[in-house]
Amino acid sequence: MSTQSHWEGHHGPVLERQGEYTVIACQACGFAHIIPIPDAESQQRMYREKYYTEMIPDYIERHTRDQPWWDHVHASRLKTLESLLPVGARRILDIGSGPGGFLRAARDRGWEGLGFEPSEQACRHCVGTLGLNVRQEFFTRETDLGEGAFDAVHMSDVLEHIRDPLAMLRAVRRVLRPGGACCVAVPNDFNPIQTALRRDRGFSPWWVSTPDHINYFTFDSLQRLLERGGFEVRQREASFPLDVFLLLGIDYTDDDVLGRQCHGWRMRLERTLYDMGLGEALTDVYRALAKHDLGRHAVLYATAREGAASPEER
Repeated sequence: MSTQSHWEGHHGPVLERQGEYTVIACQACGFAHIIPIPDAESQQRMYREKYYTEMIPDYIERHTRDQPWWDHVHASRLKTLESLLPVGARRILDIGSGPGGFLRAARDRGWEGLGFEPSEQACRHCVGTLGLNVRQEFFTRETDLGEGAFDAVHMSDVLEHIRDPLAMLRAVRRVLRPGGACCVAVPNDFNPIQTALRRDRGFSPWWVSTPDHINYFTFDSLQRLLERGGFEVRQREASFPLDVFLLLGIDYTDDDVLGRQCHGWRMRLERTLYDMGLGEALTDVYRALAKHDLGRHAVLYATAREGAASPEER
């Protein structure tokens, strides 16, 4: 699509339309997002009350069932964060803790963790079932945890939901000590395989999910955003490119049972490689995929730039 769209200072080529929302490659923001952007009150109400009960009601159960696989994923992320930090750095903030798998893995590796999770259901699971330190709150620019209070921050599947992701990253930078590290993971949307399937095989844009997914990132647009937020990107990784199943004729886009089956194959492959001692090789493969903008998720590791924040970053 080549038409342009404008809304309250946001402007750029139209990528997709879904109901009342339009996805634009916003030239003002440097990444794609929907317009209109949902108002803050309705969005906060959705995540506090409805997200885990109406939109993803089986997620906690499925996450718990998949925990052995998630343990490998989280251990790999923590290992990379540890490689960017001095020995002994062990205080981490998890924004959007969800069912708490990451914080549990961090605790098992000796980290002191604090989580922020707006959902009552997910927070209750974190605190009551797993015994984690998680607050049922939104992390915002007004959140006061003290400057430089943490060695590392983890945010997975968060920035696509945020009305102002740049403000979020600047708030994250404030709570990190100088040189502290963060891991940010987002869906890798409008990637080359998705675009080719849309263009050449008539697929609908199954990755567009309005209004909960406000923003749509690529590796490059996420890196630019992190740099604007006061970070230096140190590593880029992909996750397994689930879209390859579509290239093989296995269309899971409207079939939840088949989608779970594909996810199961992916988990089995990765767990087998980890169990065979080939975890580092798998990481190398995913870093190579990131160089070609492939993979279902873009996972970027960055460190906070040294020195005081500039007026723009504040």
